[in-house]
Amino acid sequence: MWPFKQKETRSAYTLPELEALLGTANSRSGVAVDSSTAQALTAVFSAVSFISKGVAGYPLSASTNALDDVLNQSPDGVMTAYHWRSAVMQNLLLTGNAYSRLRWKRTGQLDKVEFLHSSRVSTVIEPPHKLKGYLVDGKPVGRSNMLHFKINAYDGLVGKSPIGVCRESVGLGLAQQNQAADQVKNGLRPNGIIEFPAALGATAGQKFRESLSKRTSGDTLILEGGGSWKSIALSNVDAEFLESRRFSVDEVARMFNLDKIWLQNSQHGARYDELGASQKSLLTNTLQPYMIELESELSLKLGQPIAFNLSEIQRLDVKTRYEAYKAAIDAQILSPEEVRQREGFK
Repeated sequence: MWPFKQKETRSAYTLPELEALLGTANSRSGVAVDSSTAQALTAVFSAVSFISKGVAGYPLSASTNALDDVLNQSPDGVMTAYHWRSAVMQNLLLTGNAYSRLRWKRTGQLDKVEFLHSSRVSTVIEPPHKLKGYLVDGKPVGRSNMLHFKINAYDGLVGKSPIGVCRESVGLGLAQQNQAADQVKNGLRPNGIIEFPAALGATAGQKFRESLSKRTSGDTLILEGGGSWKSIALSNVDAEFLESRRFSVDEVARMFNLDKIWLQNSQHGARYDELGASQKSLLTNTLQPYMIELESELSLKLGQPIAFNLSEIQRLDVKTRYEAYKAAIDAQILSPEEVRQREGFK
């Protein structure tokens, strides 16, 4: 039963939702940008996929075995725990909000965590600044029965997507991608031209084109009638276009606070020391803020501490891992035998 009077409630749409309804989600480049179209830009798709898989790869730990089983086996009896975490993260990154409904047993224990696509949920806010509940497919759900993960929530109630906030950068990248596709569709710029001192007649021109079509790739090109070959170098306009496409990938990396090497945009590759530093930055600056958001909401709504199990996280850095083991042994937190077991030695 809806706990609030119907006349006192209203549906509140996020900015991307409202713009989609009004058809005003276009960027200045003329390209419509939303959570769906933005994924056509490979850098956005790669960033969302990379971060969501990174967070989903770590299990959650609860204080009770029953709750631990729900969160780490199958939250709703259909999805695996990994797929639930991955779906939550993708919705969070693409729309700024991710939702799941809590289903309870008669005994008061958690039964299921039902994933909800963010398009199915809208918030119900009472002026001036009070979240009263949610509407799922138009039906009311109370706050205590809803997990609401959010990022960039300037008002503390509804999140905003990085794609919506940085719409112009994504729109520019999509426009450039469309332009490149049009160039391929209409025929790429030739890499050279053949010049003749005088115009060829219809018959001579036809014979010349036929001779070119019969030529096997790699054969020596023999020119007659004073013809000469001139190659076409990459123009400044073309060079700027290619550079701007690389820049759009850098913009997406900044948008998601992700080092560009994880988007395969390092032109000279990454040295070992750079890779190690990027891995530390990935964990500290990119993944952990999202983990903290998930942990905080789960702990609040489930009434007990919920945390990601990061015990394997140090495997990315051998030196740091061994230093941590030494400190744990010195403090008598772990024994040498336990360390050997963690490292896979019997």
